[in-house]
Amino acid sequence: MANVALPGSSSSDDNQGSKYVIQFLWKYQDFWKAELDSVLALFNLNPSDVYNSEDLENITSPFIFATFSTVEDVKKVCSRCLLVNRIYKVFGVGKTDDDIVSDVKNHDEKEYNLFKRNQDLLTDTTKSWKINVGAFGKKLSLKLQQEKRALFSFIPFKGRVKLTDPDMTFWFIEEYTPKGVPSGVEDTRLPVNKYFLLEIASGRGDLPVKYSLKQRKFLGPTSMNAELAFIMANNALAKGGTFVLDPFVGTGSILVAAQAFGAHCLGTDIDIRMLHAQDFRKDANIFSNCDQYDLPKPCLIRGDMSKAGICIRTNKPILDAIICDPPYGVRAGAKKSGSAKRVAKIPEEHLKSHIPMTQPYHAEEVMLDLLDLAATLLVPHGRLVYFLPVAVEEYTEHDVPKHDCLRLISNCEDRLGWKLARRLITMEKIKEPSSIEEVAYYSDRREFGGKTDGATRQVNTMSLREKIFRGNDGAVNKQMREELQSSREKKKQKKSDDQ
Repeated sequence: MANVALPGSSSSDDNQGSKYVIQFLWKYQDFWKAELDSVLALFNLNPSDVYNSEDLENITSPFIFATFSTVEDVKKVCSRCLLVNRIYKVFGVGKTDDDIVSDVKNHDEKEYNLFKRNQDLLTDTTKSWKINVGAFGKKLSLKLQQEKRALFSFIPFKGRVKLTDPDMTFWFIEEYTPKGVPSGVEDTRLPVNKYFLLEIASGRGDLPVKYSLKQRKFLGPTSMNAELAFIMANNALAKGGTFVLDPFVGTGSILVAAQAFGAHCLGTDIDIRMLHAQDFRKDANIFSNCDQYDLPKPCLIRGDMSKAGICIRTNKPILDAIICDPPYGVRAGAKKSGSAKRVAKIPEEHLKSHIPMTQPYHAEEVMLDLLDLAATLLVPHGRLVYFLPVAVEEYTEHDVPKHDCLRLISNCEDRLGWKLARRLITMEKIKEPSSIEEVAYYSDRREFGGKTDGATRQVNTMSLREKIFRGNDGAVNKQMREELQSSREKKKQKKSDDQ
């Protein structure tokens, strides 16, 4: 449907704003508020002026009421939100058919009376229209849809009916509880609410389809789901003119989303096989995805966030956002530059093709370095967005790393099963480190077990990794522990026999 410009209100509605309904897609419910608030902030809109935050707590409905000052603000929000299905202008709300018909006819003219305030919607003969009938939580038969549509036959539209891409699409929607009824059982539920609405704009449900991993030329086992990548980019406030870093770029799936929103992107990775995939008998690389979607190529550098491997040699704030999915050793173990062994000098003729050695990069080091990198390189109010895997039963708020220079904006759960989840963490830089020593990355004390003032040492590698694997499957882990114990006993016995 074409974006609607309401007659008489193309630039503004009224001083108090007009009433709208936001309909979310029924998935990733825990992400709704974080993405909506981020997109509102992106367009300098105050969330508290737009909707009641209590409506997005203990979610039971995909519909919330909202207030926007202009139709343009509605279109801006829909131009970025992936989890918003549509935003509508309200013309009637009720519990029964009689209630909603009465509401459409008799609404207060100071708010959204269909007849008294928007006469052009009815009298403009050039505007085509249609009325869709839908329901949430229930499927309506074609016969019932026609009966509901006939409820509004009293509206004296002058324009012609057009079923495909009309100028105005009205919706009659019945809302039921999300929990349905078993198959074969008669559904006697009554609607929670009924709405008569004018569709203003649709969300960006097209982006996950266009950038689907199924059609992606270059990807790997840890490539980020396209929908989540775009949500992360929204939370990071990625837009034209911003500079975004993914320090664990991998196949570049997160940067694709940031680039699609216009950001200038930088990616680093320790795995040379990812950055130069075509040199390792691959038929594509990260740049292949850029060519596929007609996006500018990001700057790619081999490196990591550790003291030895960092490739951004500055302590000046230069980044607007850092977006990443750090490796915690769950699907792929992290590596950093360096070696526990003494490394011989590389002959000059081999320097160009030499690939430096790597060593394990423990999870608590990854997190401390990531937070320190954000505290150092992010501009004021710049954002850090990353996923943190957790065991559901053992997770507490204390598992989320903290830093004196960063403020937690949102913490959203994405369940991966009964036992495992990952949490999308969004943090904002609120101040500069008071001294270079306050940043753990620039101090050797951490490597010797010392405590730094910058990053709160709540991240424990053993607890993080063990919690994840212990929470994954108790029976499987019990079996693994038994097998490990048996193996140790056999080795001990063999050693004893040899002696």
